[in-house]
Amino acid sequence: MEIVLDRAGGEVRASARGNRGEQTAPHPLGPDLGAEQLGRFSAAVREAAARGRPLGTRVETAQELHRAVLRDGIDDLRARLGEAAGGPLLVRLMIHDPGLEEVPWEALAAPGEAMRFWGTSPDLLPVRGVTTAEPWQPREVRGAVRVLAIAPPGGAALAGLKEALAGRAQRPQGRSLLGRVQRRRAAGGHRVARQDGACVERGRQRHARRAQGPRGRG
Repeated sequence: MEIVLDRAGGEVRASARGNRGEQTAPHPLGPDLGAEQLGRFSAAVREAAARGRPLGTRVETAQELHRAVLRDGIDDLRARLGEAAGGPLLVRLMIHDPGLEEVPWEALAAPGEAMRFWGTSPDLLPVRGVTTAEPWQPREVRGAVRVLAIAPPGGAALAGLKEALAGRAQRPQGRSLLGRVQRRRAAGGHRVARQDGACVERGRQRHARRAQGPRGRG
């Protein structure tokens, strides 16, 4: 399913397309959800994310945006396609306006639901659509591939994620080095000093300097 978000004059509009030819007519989000209001909502979401805090009263704006985007047939289309999918529905957000691209649409929230935000919903998989005229080309991935996995606490989703990642994640190099140094220390003959954030291994004899200076002096 695709949800198209665009701008017509001073209005922000939404429309949708299904994978079986379904399409809804563009409808405005309303006069209270224009570019200025969306900008304030975006700033509030960024600030809350940076501080690790809830949205607070901005949740009401997230719920209002949810209702405005999904009305006029889009929510009915989403329900039908979700039932046919038999699982989470992939929702591709097609946004071409640079200002609208900055809006965190994934922070829209369904009223009265526990996992209400689109980005954490068990029923929706929102992604950003990309439109480009450049031909597809393979890209070289340099360095380690890192995956940031996000799942709601508890439940089957978190258990399934842990099972899928089990045995695939490598330990960080620093932790492995520390583990080797600790094992050597336990075997005797070494001790560990920390210098500039790195684990440094030194022999005991190199640490045997005495505070009173070289042997033979008082």
